[in-house]
Amino acid sequence: MSALGVNLCQLSGARHVLGVGNATRARHLVLPATRPAVGDRVRLPATTFAATASAVLSLWFDPVCRC
Repeated sequence: MSALGVNLCQLSGARHVLGVGNATRARHLVLPATRPAVGDRVRLPATTFAATASAVLSLWFDPVCRC
């Protein structure tokens, strides 16, 4: 593990960390870990970046904006 990874583990108290290139990729990794079913709704803030909704849609979930 890189020095950055070791430092992040120590700082956060996590056993493992994973670096990703951007927040969209992080969402692609995190959403399936929550184990939603296809068609489940995912709440998004009313003012959000388009990539947030795109990540939700690409995993076959329904984005719902809180307006």
